[in-house]
Amino acid sequence: MKTRVGSRLPRFTQAESSKLKGSFDFIGINHYTTWYANVNYTNIIGVLLNDSLADSGTFTFPFKNGKPIADRAHSIWLYIVPHGIRSLMNYIREKYGNPLVIITENGMDDGNSPFVSIKDALKDTKRIKYHNDYLANLLAAIV
Repeated sequence: MKTRVGSRLPRFTQAESSKLKGSFDFIGINHYTTWYANVNYTNIIGVLLNDSLADSGTFTFPFKNGKPIADRAHSIWLYIVPHGIRSLMNYIREKYGNPLVIITENGMDDGNSPFVSIKDALKDTKRIKYHNDYLANLLAAIV
């Protein structure tokens, strides 16, 4: 991180760093989807990308070899990848010593068509499956 965004990072004294380490009460997570990440920027989508486009140093995309990572919700960016939340929770547990995590946002959108009756809109099987699968993966990460 220091190499990529160093000039934009705040500077802390050693004493300030010591006070900050482990000072969080919980980790809040907004999680909706998962995408592939690639550190090789060369010609992924027909252009050469550079590091200034992403502080993370990766290029993220919901496709691999022309195939989507999963079924899509309504938004063009929101793919339904329940195992992603499990992987994220496992990573946080292993990397940060199993801290308290609060999922502050999660969900999926739909087209909200005015041509669909309320009765039919309430038969929201895709959203029910989304939450069931995400919660099942979250449970698997906990136990």
